[in-house]
Amino acid sequence: MTAFWQSFAELHKGVRPVVLFALKQGKEIADIAPLLAKHADEVIVTTFSKTQDLPIVSMDPSEIVSVLKANGVKCRLVANQDEAYAVFMKQVQNVGVITGSFFLIAQLREANQELR
Repeated sequence: MTAFWQSFAELHKGVRPVVLFALKQGKEIADIAPLLAKHADEVIVTTFSKTQDLPIVSMDPSEIVSVLKANGVKCRLVANQDEAYAVFMKQVQNVGVITGSFFLIAQLREANQELR
């Protein structure tokens, strides 16, 4: 994720985007939180549910919010993915970022034609 944010900062100088975010259980939010604190204006934390032979579970969004807030990140929890995407779309002005989990992005692409 470090490489992404470095590239983003070069392409969009001075832009702090709204971020729609979910993580797969087992990922280290403590490693990601400082990057979001530096680059994101606000983070909307949500969930996903996916099965790939075995269920793939998203990290508890309240745990993510707790760590983000402890790192000074402005964030909010919108557990329902569709509602979170709607909030995200209303807040994005020019550039928004959906990140954290490819499973989140995959589900959003299935449900939202504009992301395909």
